[in-house]
Amino acid sequence: MPKLRGPELASRLRLKFPGLKVIYMMSGYTESALVQDGMLERNTVLLQKPFTVKKILEVIQQMNVSVRS
Repeated sequence: MPKLRGPELASRLRLKFPGLKVIYMMSGYTESALVQDGMLERNTVLLQKPFTVKKILEVIQQMNVSVRS
């Protein structure tokens, strides 16, 4: 995304879709560092690379379960 960073896109989308769950993939930062720096909101998930399709599906399933709970 040449002109828009992931957190900015998520913020814009959440204005239209409150409660939107977001998974960030392929970052060189740790999740705690991104949260502390205010780059990630607490209801997001950071999936560090390398990851597998199985891991992505597990994360999506966990997010869906937390939404229904």
